[in-house]
Amino acid sequence: MAMCSPRASGDSAAEREKVVLGERFDLLRPQVLNALRKQDHAQYAFQLAEDYLDFRNLASLCHTETVYPPENNPSAARIRSYIEKFKEAFTTELYQWHIEHGRFPWTIDPFFVRADREARGAQDHVCPGWGV
Repeated sequence: MAMCSPRASGDSAAEREKVVLGERFDLLRPQVLNALRKQDHAQYAFQLAEDYLDFRNLASLCHTETVYPPENNPSAARIRSYIEKFKEAFTTELYQWHIEHGRFPWTIDPFFVRADREARGAQDHVCPGWGV
């Protein structure tokens, strides 16, 4: 009868703990990022979200101050760079953020929409009927 070695069972326990801690961090990440931002460490919040490819929280961080009109959003340049760098992965969360927060298509800078369409391919219309 084969038995697991203590090391093997310890490794699996460590793996389980790693998974649980990862899940907890995923749940707490929005709070951590927001706390960093509120304590004047927004650059670290953005960097952490970028490192984890956490596009939902990047979209949220980009909209913590003035959102509309888009040209007054202090994160407008950052949003443009994320669209160019992360393409559809970021824009999907950007649009979702706007929908969840009651912002309508006209609140999104047309530059963002055009950049997204270019990133996806000009023939692919991300926002049908939005007129951009």
